[in-house]
Amino acid sequence: MTMSGTLESLSVLVTSYNKAEYIKSFSKWARALSSRNAELCIVDDFSSDGSDVQLADLAANLKNTKFVALKSNVGSAGARNACISLATRKFVFFLDIDDEPSLEVLESCLKTLAELNSDILVANLLVHPSGEALEMPLVTSRPVKIQLETIKTSLSTIMGYSRYIYSLSFIKTRALRFFPTRSENGGQYFILDDSFWLLQIGATSGNLVVTKSDSIIYHYYPPLGDSNSWNRYISQIINLPTLVKQFIEKHTLNPNLVPSKLITQTITWMFLTLRPLNVSQLLKSNIFSLIPWKFVVVHVKPSKILILFFNFLSLIGYSFKNSIRIRSRVNRP
Repeated sequence: MTMSGTLESLSVLVTSYNKAEYIKSFSKWARALSSRNAELCIVDDFSSDGSDVQLADLAANLKNTKFVALKSNVGSAGARNACISLATRKFVFFLDIDDEPSLEVLESCLKTLAELNSDILVANLLVHPSGEALEMPLVTSRPVKIQLETIKTSLSTIMGYSRYIYSLSFIKTRALRFFPTRSENGGQYFILDDSFWLLQIGATSGNLVVTKSDSIIYHYYPPLGDSNSWNRYISQIINLPTLVKQFIEKHTLNPNLVPSKLITQTITWMFLTLRPLNVSQLLKSNIFSLIPWKFVVVHVKPSKILILFFNFLSLIGYSFKNSIRIRSRVNRP
């Protein structure tokens, strides 16, 4: 029997695709995790660089470790969903193979999660004292427990790169699954795929615990910005309306999610994310034909529909401003 609040109660879920250069450092971390009796579940997404063989060898020599090599490339969402099916411990933590979180902080977070009897833990998130909305940059000096139903703002917008620990039963009873937005093998890479996962969580019920501001599982270092990375980002978010339409059509069928909240928060998040586009790019995204208004009319209150409409007009305003800004640069002597 595993002990709640210790690493024995945790399944670490790792996905990998062509990450051979990280296997050596990950192996060292995985051995330390195994010595603490946590469960490690690794799914390789049809790698072609030999890393699948290295991971299979690692798993064969570690206790409490499971390894699955997929027979085709399914992208990160499909690989993470395969990981969920392997997990057996009370809590789960999703990990990229090139990250090495502190085991001590992980265990401390598990203890907080167990003591406050919650479904999700977010490490290093700053919380509004009222508990009704989460926002930054306010500091909390103690763990705070919040009902998901009371959070007014989309989790995908405010939590950014915060790292989560979940109750496995929370994921399974609500039939939560990662939504596919990228294909690694095909060269398409959509960098906002985690947001669709958080949009599902924000539309369900349960308890979320936010740790003290100094409880950081590990640090995120954003990539250095340049014109190429920005252009790549723009080319990706142009596809967002298509993905949002597919996401809403699929997940409004999940009886464990609140359709009105899912639709409202997803579309609001989309409008905010598309703000960097100019008029030409916004037209290229086909947003005018892809907003799922039929779902909005059926599931969303008229007052919320009006707010969405004003947000839509605001997005159009931003696109015109961006176009004028670009034209000004071009015409500058």
